[in-house]
Amino acid sequence: MSRSHLAHFFVASVIAVVLVATAVSAPAQTYTDLHDFNGSAGDPTNFNSGRLAQARDGNFYAESRAGGTSSLGTVFNVSPTSGAVSIILSFDGTNGSQESGGLTLGPSDGQLYGDAISGGTSGDGVTFKVTTNGTFTPLHNFTNSGDGENPVNALVVGSNGNFYGMTPGPETFYEVTSAGKLTTLQTFTSADGYQGGQLTLGSDGNFYGGLNLGGANGTGTLFKVTPSGTVTVLHNFAGNSSDGADAAWGMVEAPNGLFFGTPYAGGANGAGTLFKVTSSGTFALLQSFTAATDGSGPGGLTLATDGNMYGDQ
Repeated sequence: MSRSHLAHFFVASVIAVVLVATAVSAPAQTYTDLHDFNGSAGDPTNFNSGRLAQARDGNFYAESRAGGTSSLGTVFNVSPTSGAVSIILSFDGTNGSQESGGLTLGPSDGQLYGDAISGGTSGDGVTFKVTTNGTFTPLHNFTNSGDGENPVNALVVGSNGNFYGMTPGPETFYEVTSAGKLTTLQTFTSADGYQGGQLTLGSDGNFYGGLNLGGANGTGTLFKVTPSGTVTVLHNFAGNSSDGADAAWGMVEAPNGLFFGTPYAGGANGAGTLFKVTSSGTFALLQSFTAATDGSGPGGLTLATDGNMYGDQ
């Protein structure tokens, strides 16, 4: 799921190419370059296409995989008005490194929750929380002894206020509380799929996601998993023109209850696809992207207030 890092931080009223829920004319594009990052000037660098989180102070917070006092990554904020960047936490290996997936705002405490792929006490990654002034608390140090290792995705807040995530290789589905109690709820089999697993919370209280590999055809799956860990495979990808491949970005639920996603590759032109699927697994391919006209290698989708889905290539 890795993609090239961002060259600069930006805001835009419309970012890109995918509108799927309703037919609405796109508003005029307004683009503002807030900050051009410069590692030699001490800026954080190497962003992993992770989610931004807007904290209660109005600033946006993100992770970087490089920069900071130990050059092992940071948590930083960006002012939406001035574009000023401030590093609030530098990773040094003991508290994690190779930060990935992005940050999630805690609904009750206003702290920021995230993952580091490696580092920590066992070197297998850390799930953590950090305040907006940089106070760091490790929630769980992964050990690959039933809990998995190397978490790569953004955490998702469940209906109960706890946080849920997945680890790759072995693919585990886990719950972690804000106090740091981690429970492994399910270890996925190769038939369920593996590699990837960005989750989204459905309106039914279940979690939905996609995986790049495994499943009936070896080319990935779409799945749902209950908060207690029961997995249902919704779709087995064929990896060809019929449905696409590399669906680790996961899915987003539209107001009509359908789930939409954009596999990074495959499709009729090898440039990725757009699909919809029901919560019971009825799958429909909506579009195979064409690189020359649509772009290629789509990222994940975002549900906007106008009811449409927006994405980038």
